[in-house]
Amino acid sequence: MSQPKLFQAHALATFLKIGFVFANLLFFPLHAESLRYNIKWPSGLTLGEASLTGELTSRGSNQTFDLDASLPAYTLHDRYTSSTSAQSCTIQFTRETQHGTRKTNERTTVSPDGTIKRETIGGGKAEISASVCPHDPLGLLAAVRKNLAQPAQSVLFGPGYPVRFEAASPATISLNDKPTATEKVICILTLPKTGDYRLELFLLKDQARTPALIRAPFALGIFSMELIR
Repeated sequence: MSQPKLFQAHALATFLKIGFVFANLLFFPLHAESLRYNIKWPSGLTLGEASLTGELTSRGSNQTFDLDASLPAYTLHDRYTSSTSAQSCTIQFTRETQHGTRKTNERTTVSPDGTIKRETIGGGKAEISASVCPHDPLGLLAAVRKNLAQPAQSVLFGPGYPVRFEAASPATISLNDKPTATEKVICILTLPKTGDYRLELFLLKDQARTPALIRAPFALGIFSMELIR
């Protein structure tokens, strides 16, 4: 793969790994849910699809997110599953990813006594600290869909990363070439080496606050994920 294409692949992987992890993985546990999205380049061309499904359980909800997007000689596949309580607190979160030749298989489990264990399948184990009601990305965004005002916190993804939210005015977006009224939420994820990633999340004004559009700016432009209706 040429250097420009390799750079684009890494930029896309970063966006999908860090940005879509928060935005793509939304679920509001009012009922069973099955959503599909187009992943788009800054030019508007589609480079892949994602699906988001969820269902209620006796103790809360289960959610699954799948993403497939490929460039020449670069495979990009993410699968995330989450089991949360009725309060959207994490019980277990798993992530299986393939970015090029690099593969990750990791599981984070929260025990009843609050102990949080992160295990890399076939690798090491670690205990991490978090809030009283820890959130993985799916659980956190489920909480956002219930209540747009969320406190700053650490999200259970890998070693855990600080995330905070900013208030934003409602916005009208173009969804499938139609003007659509939405609630807008700005999510800022802080990484130790690269700093802040600013994500824009647009939720439909329906009962479930269905995620309609996610945008994240990068050097190559604004990548987005758009609900297929």
